[in-house]
Amino acid sequence: MEAEYRPMRLRDRAIRALRDGAPIRRLHRSKEFVEDRVRERAERSIQPKYLAVKYRTRYGRAAPRVDRLIRIDPADVDHLLSPHFWNRVSIYTTHVRGGEWDRNYTDEQVILSGRHEGMTIPSLIGFDNYLFFRGCTEHFDEGVPWEDTELYGRILENRDLYWDRYDSKAAIDNTLAELDRLYDSMTTDGYLQQGEIRGGDERSLAFHDTRSQPVYHEIAVDIGRDGEVVFDDGKHRFVVARVAGLSDIPVRVLVRHEEWQDVRSEISRAGSPDELSSHARSHLGHPDLDHLFPDSWL
Repeated sequence: MEAEYRPMRLRDRAIRALRDGAPIRRLHRSKEFVEDRVRERAERSIQPKYLAVKYRTRYGRAAPRVDRLIRIDPADVDHLLSPHFWNRVSIYTTHVRGGEWDRNYTDEQVILSGRHEGMTIPSLIGFDNYLFFRGCTEHFDEGVPWEDTELYGRILENRDLYWDRYDSKAAIDNTLAELDRLYDSMTTDGYLQQGEIRGGDERSLAFHDTRSQPVYHEIAVDIGRDGEVVFDDGKHRFVVARVAGLSDIPVRVLVRHEEWQDVRSEISRAGSPDELSSHARSHLGHPDLDHLFPDSWL
């Protein structure tokens, strides 16, 4: 009986699995896994190498480099880009992009992330309309408890839109407690780069990917055609650094407007400031340019 029973049992399980669609789901998951790995491989290795060669050929000494950080005062940044480039381009390199993304100003309000809140067209949003920034200012500067800020209520109302850090009341409370620790750390120890906290210190509130270089996960900014530095990604660290009054932090440039890159190229080719156009000369004090000319030009 046992010899007959087991095959029948296996057959029934197989039929049940087919009816439930389990093999099909597994096949879909396998297909998605392979596609994700191919995409990841392209973003981590193939595209960065291609763009590095392309930019060196086209821009020479002014070619953008993913490993070159610039230092900025967070208070000098007036706008954030939303939806940001971070989820639309490879983070394992740096990019030069044309278009109107650096001129599309809007009065729309963003709570945490425009991408999750229905925004589809990249737009520049003032920090006064960034509820996460306003909530941090209320809490840290004015002493308002998190639960009494407008930010807390709006996140709680919209928690179904967000990822694991804000998708439940417990997650929200935990993330805001981490923000408190991050603020205390920054006011005591200053700003730490990702390489300094790569051991997994929760104060970073950054994504820890041990397979990639820490520089990929520094605060990311974009630079528009006229040199405007626009916040892109790393909101916890950027906003807390700004509210804490830190005036000099390192950031990576994720995207430069192609017209700004032309300014970089002009400066790198010039033998003296007299050879520069008035437009290029007016930007010589910009933090994204100081490695392209000698200090004597200033």
